[in-house]
Amino acid sequence: MKVYNYDLEGYLLGVSELDNSDKCQITGDWLIPAQATDKEPLQEKEGFEVKFIDNEWQYIKLLTDEEKKINGELPLEKGEIIQDNHLIKLEKPSELHSWDGIEWHLDEEKIRISKLPSKEGFEVKFIENEWQYIKLLTDEEKKIQGLIPLEDGEKIVEGILIKVESPSDLHSWNGSEWYLDEEKVRISKLPSAEELQKNTIEIVVLDLLTEAGVL
Repeated sequence: MKVYNYDLEGYLLGVSELDNSDKCQITGDWLIPAQATDKEPLQEKEGFEVKFIDNEWQYIKLLTDEEKKINGELPLEKGEIIQDNHLIKLEKPSELHSWDGIEWHLDEEKIRISKLPSKEGFEVKFIENEWQYIKLLTDEEKKIQGLIPLEDGEKIVEGILIKVESPSDLHSWNGSEWYLDEEKVRISKLPSAEELQKNTIEIVVLDLLTEAGVL
């Protein structure tokens, strides 16, 4: 007998086949395992999922993210509130506003930061209980500090970024120097597509001339 297995939430896991060893030795009735049923699942239906609930297969509506938020299944994002069972999205008035879970309010700390004098090449950060100017690093400085990866041909020598030019297209970078790449050399010696086409045409012409008795 065929039975349909489902998980603790009622979702179909798969199908199993029972044999005579799964029958009661006294009554001969089938002994259906836990989390299984001989009832055939419903056909798929757009916008719904099928689950085994209350001893039967049921269609359960697939909720949108908005519906899940209204039901409390998903957390609300900043600017979102539930009002009369509807999801309301409140637009942020400005970058100086912060969300408190109910409404946007002018953030005094953001206002104070916005009034700090700007300084070219620096950003303002609150560190160790005070506002500090932090130097904006160039890509070269970030590479030296290991914040971003080096590119081919680049290496750090005594705290300085060195760029070594590739000797040719046949060279590859191993992290410290350029070396002649045997694979690139091998590929470079292969005939080009144009050469192959030309050779093919020449062979075809020779075959035709041979067949015609010219050669």
